[in-house]
Amino acid sequence: MFASRVIFFAPIVFLCHTSPVEAAGPNDGEQWDWQRPLSLTMPPNGASQRNGPIESRLVPSKDAGRAEFGVGVAIDGTTALVGAPGDDRGIENANVGAAYAYTLGDTGWQLQQKLVSPDGAVNDRLGLRVALDGDTAVIAAPFDNSPIRDQGSVYVFVRSGGTWNLQQKLTAPDGAESDLFGTGVALNGDTLLVGAALGNGPTTDQGAAYFFTRNGAVWSFQQKITAQDGASFDQFGVAVSIDGGTALVAAVLDVDPPSGQGSVYAFVRNGLTWVFQQKLTSTSGSLSGNFGASVALRGDVALIGASGDDVGANQAQGSAYVLVRNGSVWLQQARLVAPDGFANERFGGAVAIANGIALVSARADVGGIEVQGAAYAFARNGSTWRFRQKLTSPAGESGDIFGHSVALSGDRALIGAPLEDSDPPPGAHRGAAYVLDLNYIFADGFEQ
Repeated sequence: MFASRVIFFAPIVFLCHTSPVEAAGPNDGEQWDWQRPLSLTMPPNGASQRNGPIESRLVPSKDAGRAEFGVGVAIDGTTALVGAPGDDRGIENANVGAAYAYTLGDTGWQLQQKLVSPDGAVNDRLGLRVALDGDTAVIAAPFDNSPIRDQGSVYVFVRSGGTWNLQQKLTAPDGAESDLFGTGVALNGDTLLVGAALGNGPTTDQGAAYFFTRNGAVWSFQQKITAQDGASFDQFGVAVSIDGGTALVAAVLDVDPPSGQGSVYAFVRNGLTWVFQQKLTSTSGSLSGNFGASVALRGDVALIGASGDDVGANQAQGSAYVLVRNGSVWLQQARLVAPDGFANERFGGAVAIANGIALVSARADVGGIEVQGAAYAFARNGSTWRFRQKLTSPAGESGDIFGHSVALSGDRALIGAPLEDSDPPPGAHRGAAYVLDLNYIFADGFEQ
């Protein structure tokens, strides 16, 4: 579709005044504490499961086709949102897309509503990216052709009572063909940040990101941001995150510094204007390290995936970097790696951070099963991050990509496995998502 354009969809100059600190592990001369083996028994679809960490296994509707359910996930309290960009909506091979909203009640997690675009068309791939904050859900359709081919769009839904209704469809005010508006979405209250990985800036197709704000029930465009040092196909905007008055925008193929190492740009809000604060890069990253494959932000702590990072002799094993802000300067605090990592594992394809917990995904082989996928949980103690648990799917098969997307809220995690067999027939690969209770993993508590 894109000829020479390669779009980096992960699932997927750093000013350091101190030496980079890696999470301690076997390569550092000590044994990893794998904690307790997890009892990952399979709960019935949608049911609550209380004798293990899995609260529920969520699956798409039976008419969804190869839905890729779980490509995008978000969770906020007792509401979960799962994107299914391959959902056919009853039309074979349509890939119109959808998102599924779930709520936790007395009988466990139950589907509340399937959210669809009223003007959806073939290959829109609605649900490739999702965001959730309270009663507002944002669902991206980066290949939406209306009004321009592959310009992209996002749909904002709001919940009233138990019903979700479309509030507004948003597009870039200067959108052009193949911008892919919606490759990244992040929502914080009445502020929405949308990335367009091939949007135009000072340089054609370098990527851009757009801020929107809501006043009452109306969303309005606020500001477009780009990388002033950007180059074509840097993919600025392929991943974004926002928390309060700080935003992160990734340029995963940034060639300055070295080719494909990637970078992340930090912006802060000053009144009604977002201003550039700092360009973040990895001090220990690799060529083609894809720093910025995923980003997550919580207060003054950022977690950035670098899924192409070399670790020792393992090419593209991947890593994730914890950065903390001191005043207005971001510094590297830790580099996280998989304790059992191997070449081409792509650790860091998806990340989430909350309450002193970091969750990092990898296209891991598990027990000889290729690309089953896994998610690795780390916990913070002061300024030190320690590995705690490797999480895998109880239904894992080759190519499931468990962990392609991850999200955290309070003491719960939501993990997508977009190519898992949800139900018969075998090989349907409709996808699934798992709600996990972190109290089973962190029984001795975690930082609040």
